[in-house]
Amino acid sequence: GLAKELKPCDREGHDQYHSSGLAGTRRYMAPEVAEVSPYGFSADVYSFAILLWEMLTLNTAFDKYSRERHYKEIIVEGKRPNLSRSWPFVIKNLLQRCWAAKPSDRPTFQSVCEKIKFGLPDQTLRSDRSTD
Repeated sequence: GLAKELKPCDREGHDQYHSSGLAGTRRYMAPEVAEVSPYGFSADVYSFAILLWEMLTLNTAFDKYSRERHYKEIIVEGKRPNLSRSWPFVIKNLLQRCWAAKPSDRPTFQSVCEKIKFGLPDQTLRSDRSTD
C-alpha cells in the first residue's frame, strides 16, 4: 500500500518527519508533504479533512486536477473544497481548521475526536450532498 510507518529513525525533530513527496495521492497530501518539507502528524489531520469532505459530499476532491494545477491552486494559492452553506457552522469550522495551510494552525486528532464526539449535534452529519 501507500501507507508509511513513521519510524524513530525517520524523525528529524520533535514531531517532524521527511518524505520524498513522490508516493501517495496528491489530493490528500498536506501542502508541506507535497512540497517535500518536514511534516508531522498534522499532515494526517489535513488528509482527514479532505476525506471527511468527500464523505459529506459523496464527491472526489480536486477530481481531474493535473499535478501542475493541484500544485498551483492547492499548494501555492491555498484553495480548498467548497463548503455548503447549509452545513452547520461546527462542521465548516472543523474542516477549515483541519485543512489549514499552516500545520501549526491545525488541531490535534485528540481535539478533532472530542469535537466530533461531544461538539456535533446528533443530526449534523446528515448531509444534503450539496456544495453550493
